[in-house]
Amino acid sequence: MPYGNTLEDVKKNKTHPNEIQTKYGSRKTIVNEPEFSLEQFTFNSGYKGMPNISGGVLFVESGKVTITTDDLKDDLVITKQNSITIPKNLIYAIVIKEDTLCYLFSTPYFNPESIKIIPTFNHLDKYWGKIENIFSNEHLAAKRIIKNPNTKSSLEYHLNKKEAYIVQSGKIKVGLRIGRAKNHSIELNTGDVFLIPPGIMHMRLGIEQSVIIEISTKDDDSDSKLVEDGKTYVHKEESTQ
Repeated sequence: MPYGNTLEDVKKNKTHPNEIQTKYGSRKTIVNEPEFSLEQFTFNSGYKGMPNISGGVLFVESGKVTITTDDLKDDLVITKQNSITIPKNLIYAIVIKEDTLCYLFSTPYFNPESIKIIPTFNHLDKYWGKIENIFSNEHLAAKRIIKNPNTKSSLEYHLNKKEAYIVQSGKIKVGLRIGRAKNHSIELNTGDVFLIPPGIMHMRLGIEQSVIIEISTKDDDSDSKLVEDGKTYVHKEESTQ
């Protein structure tokens, strides 16, 4: 008889969303959960217009975005690795001078009060790579994670935190301990998405140099329960999916 989460259950949390072509480039819904949503946008060089994107934190991964709105005296220029808060239903226009990749992090529990540039913060060097914090409040957290090849993070779980990844570039495995303490891994390639509900024991294993974009509910260190130390633990898998 199955005990706890089964491998078949957890495998359903892996997806590969398709993009939709738009007047400005493309749009892709990465994840859309009751607690949060994450969308990816590409803007083609030379685009000028009103993209109708609002109600969250827009992170510029690469390229540059210039925003014009009647709410501001001067234009705002958001360069790569920086973000801007965009209130819901804000009327604004953008100018794109180079191909640009962005992510919109949002939650029904938070609507920015004003439009404001926010830089990434609290850059943390880890033995397996790097964490760059994009945004964090009581309802939503966003991170950019650099994962080095042939490295692994610790095996952990959360009682409250729900999270999702998209592999922007590279290849990783998500190591899992599920059911009757059985170890498995799910391989994620570029463009793959994986959702991790509370209670799932998980870790990240680097296969290639990778960039991961993470969205989650509130990020709280006290909610991270360490199971195995990644510096010494060897994840012996019963299967890789």
